[in-house]
Amino acid sequence: MMNKIFSTTIFTAFLLTSTANANEMIKTSERNPRLKPITVEVKLLDSLASAVPGLASGGLSLEYYLGQNFALQLAGSYADVDLPMRYVNKVTEETNSPMIQGGNGYSAGLGLRYYDAPIGDSLYGGLIIDYSEANNNWKFNSETYDSDVKALTTSLSAGYRWVWENGFLLRFGAGAGVPTVLDGEVTRTSTGPASDEGKRKIDDLIDSKVVAKIDLGIGMMF
Repeated sequence: MMNKIFSTTIFTAFLLTSTANANEMIKTSERNPRLKPITVEVKLLDSLASAVPGLASGGLSLEYYLGQNFALQLAGSYADVDLPMRYVNKVTEETNSPMIQGGNGYSAGLGLRYYDAPIGDSLYGGLIIDYSEANNNWKFNSETYDSDVKALTTSLSAGYRWVWENGFLLRFGAGAGVPTVLDGEVTRTSTGPASDEGKRKIDDLIDSKVVAKIDLGIGMMF
């Protein structure tokens, strides 16, 4: 009985808070006609990576204000890799590390951002959870490998957003993510001498504990 009363109280409080935030958002919009609740952005790092021969990638982000300072974020990206073998061989020889030669993958994320100011230039901080899948071909010395990985990554980032009068915006931030491999497999596909070292190194790369994140984008507010 107490659990039912507690759950009802929490649900009621959530509804009241959501209604208050929505009303405050309407009032803020009326006081500030420049407030635009929807943002569409191009993820620059994902898109600029297509300048590398053999790499096609892109990413988009959609944001919607939930109240005065909070915004819901939806993001996605896709990459297709087919790098020249001469380039892959050179890099693996110089670094003694496996490298992706081909494959594809995607990610989709849901997050929340906090802004110091809802209109115009503002500091921000955010949390996002991304689900990703990737199927890649690797090269290490004379051996080749396949990997099939599904992962969930929780990331924190902070940065600054610049907004112009016409709604154009530029964002720059940085942070870190902690990936959790949900399902991952690495298999050797070459017929040469078996190389346990290559498989171990690829496993280590896939099982990275912390990854750096750069939040760079351009877009428009509507």
